[in-house]
Amino acid sequence: MYKFSCNEIPNIQRYYSITRKSTWQTVEACHSIFYIKKGKCLFDINNVKYCASEGDFIFIPKNTIHTRSPLGDEFCSIVGIHFDFDGNPSENTV
Repeated sequence: MYKFSCNEIPNIQRYYSITRKSTWQTVEACHSIFYIKKGKCLFDINNVKYCASEGDFIFIPKNTIHTRSPLGDEFCSIVGIHFDFDGNPSENTV
């Protein structure tokens, strides 16, 4: 479970909508939330696999290595939002 103080408004670093049929591995310097618009994606977060399908949200803490892959032979459409807090990160409980 992740908990953040509601005293701060998150600072959105970037957001996008993308459709892919490829595997992508990355580490973000900020927190990420992904919304699955269409299709199914497999997220591997710290060596734990999560299957996400249309309507699901996935949260990934900052500085966490993760891999995203489509499931099967279909495209996966997602909305990604990357954010952080302007205050001291130690004030945000994880």
